[in-house]
Amino acid sequence: MSCSRTIVGRLALTALLGLGSAFLPLSKPYAGTIRFGATLADEIYLAPIFAAEKLGLFEKAGIVVTRSLTRSIPVGLEALAAGQVDIIDAPGPAAAIAKSGGDGATDADGIGGPGLPGKIVATNAAGFFGWTVIVNAASGFQSLADLRGKKIGIGAAGSLAEMAAELAMERGKVDFDLQAVGAGALIPMLRQKSIDAVIGAAMLTHREVERKRARIAYDLGLGSQSYTVSTLIASNTLMQERPAELRAFLAALAQALERMQIDRKYSIELLKEYTNIADARIVERMFDNIIRRMTPGYGTDPAALKAAERLAARAWKVKGLEKVDPQSLFTNSFLPIAK
Repeated sequence: MSCSRTIVGRLALTALLGLGSAFLPLSKPYAGTIRFGATLADEIYLAPIFAAEKLGLFEKAGIVVTRSLTRSIPVGLEALAAGQVDIIDAPGPAAAIAKSGGDGATDADGIGGPGLPGKIVATNAAGFFGWTVIVNAASGFQSLADLRGKKIGIGAAGSLAEMAAELAMERGKVDFDLQAVGAGALIPMLRQKSIDAVIGAAMLTHREVERKRARIAYDLGLGSQSYTVSTLIASNTLMQERPAELRAFLAALAQALERMQIDRKYSIELLKEYTNIADARIVERMFDNIIRRMTPGYGTDPAALKAAERLAARAWKVKGLEKVDPQSLFTNSFLPIAK
């Protein structure tokens, strides 16, 4: 069974999960439901949800978590607005798109079009951790400069991958012939040399590199600038009507991530199960390059969100997106320890 199919199946399950917590003392368990819609903008950032389940952190609070696949950021935002899910994962700038109505223009309240059906309540990653530009191992390409004008594949336009491509071009001072070919076609096309390089997340690229069929030409996780790459957006209804359930959910994630970051051995074994990857070298790379660099406490930084907006405005060609006030897009008030 393929790695992506295994995770798709796991995320489609409905499970009773729970929380007991050093972060959130509870006098007694209470019943609550969180409906999580996974867009899978980068599924490795969702590993702490799996860890919280395995550790029994949700179960101790009596929280029922149902998980479903929304498969794309726009569909996830629509599901959030329609009340079909309570929380989705998405890049930070997706919240700015929703708030501005899709064109960056805002009214006096900073809201245009349909508006944002919620707020960012947690940041998973403030950088493109695990994202790389990979090339065929037999090619002569060694750097971003070598890829000037070459055919570079990404999964989809208007995605986190397109933001990563924009960043790669900016850092390398090059232009790519960018081609959105679909996630499933990227690696086969690279092997066939139909494209010259692939820009993708760890779940896509690391396996190919470790198997010596590809090389990393550039690691997008490098650099000092922070970008709000992966967030959790909660619905207004959840925040307003069931804040205790949201706090319990986020406290469980914070505790699970803390365990993963301080216990490398535990994380590697958990990642093997979560990703269905047996090769220890791949999951070790994922831990070192991604898990240990995820945002402790899940706090959102407005400067990093603003930087992501500017990047997305160029990548997605959305005029005025960078003008949306980042402070209007997030709240840290539901986190166990706001950072």
